[in-house]
Amino acid sequence: MTYENYLVSIESNGKKEEYRVTINQDTEKNLYFYKEPNKTNVIFDYKNNVLKRDNEEMNLEFKFKLKEKTINNIYIKELNNVINIEIYTEDIIHDDNRIVVVYEMNNTKFIYKIEKED
Repeated sequence: MTYENYLVSIESNGKKEEYRVTINQDTEKNLYFYKEPNKTNVIFDYKNNVLKRDNEEMNLEFKFKLKEKTINNIYIKELNNVINIEIYTEDIIHDDNRIVVVYEMNNTKFIYKIEKED
């Protein structure tokens, strides 16, 4: 496992949330692990383009497939209920220093980025 500093951001409707994190990378499993400032645990499978987020309120898994719609699950813990949500993945960019996923959910466009810092 390697540990490196990254800038993670999510942008939608002209609003951008970003934070610096230390990412643990498992190159054998093609996974990034990190914890957001709000204590949400995040795993991004960069081989299969799957985002998993888990916190006290919910657990979600989004599968990104380029130019396709996917049905994804959000488990609301307090309600003990699963909500299915459709996502359309517009673009996926993956190189040595960054991952960018552009997707649409509920008629809202999101840009999710993981960018390596120098």
